Amino acid sequence: MKGDGNCLYYSLGRALNKTQGELRNIIGDYLLRNRRKRENGMMLEDWVRLEKDIDLGVYVRKMRESGVWGGNMEISVCSRIWGINVFVLGRGDGRYKIVSSYVSGNDARNVFLVYNGVHYNYLEVTKNLAGIKV
Repeated sequence: MKGDGNCLYYSLGRALNKTQGELRNIIGDYLLRNRRKRENGMMLEDWVRLEKDIDLGVYVRKMRESGVWGGNMEISVCSRIWGINVFVLGRGDGRYKIVSSYVSGNDARNVFLVYNGVHYNYLEVTKNLAGIKV
């Protein structure tokens, strides 16, 4: 499947009832307002500089555009903004397993994404998973 750069935002948007454009703008605004806030042990502006080698303001202008890929930082920020737990599943050893998690709290809503290395999909869980630890 050819990546269009929007799959992460479409997937999270489906879980949050937002468009990919709305998510891009909300996440971008958060990044600009909280550039010195720590996520995963480092300030957001440093995370952008380390991963993208550009200034946070430049990054936000680019990430607001349709087609610009999102990743770990956007998932982490999304988890914080909406107070949700996001679990990313990948395929390994013939089955799916959690490859990364962004935990907001024990009582937070759980959102599951499936990632194949280039594409994210939202996984809608319809069965009650009460009592299952993730």
